[in-house]
Amino acid sequence: MPLMIKSKIFAAICTIHLSLLPWKEVMEQQLFGDGIPHPKLQELTGDFLAIAISDVGIVQHHGSDRFVSHHAGMTKEEMDIPFIVIEIKDR
Repeated sequence: MPLMIKSKIFAAICTIHLSLLPWKEVMEQQLFGDGIPHPKLQELTGDFLAIAISDVGIVQHHGSDRFVSHHAGMTKEEMDIPFIVIEIKDR
């Protein structure tokens, strides 16, 4: 079944702000890791994966507070995550 985006404005926004990947490409790139995928992974995620490539995201509705934060982007800010290690020595 082909993906149909009826709104030209929405399609233009998606082209600028999202990368829409087909399931096969998601799995080839191992975007969910290199382990054995859960048997229901494709069923739960669908045929395509939308990845943010800018600072714009999709929410349920304007003013939505369902999620405090969203992490689904390929921007530098999403990919560069600080890693802090604190070694605690026995006293």
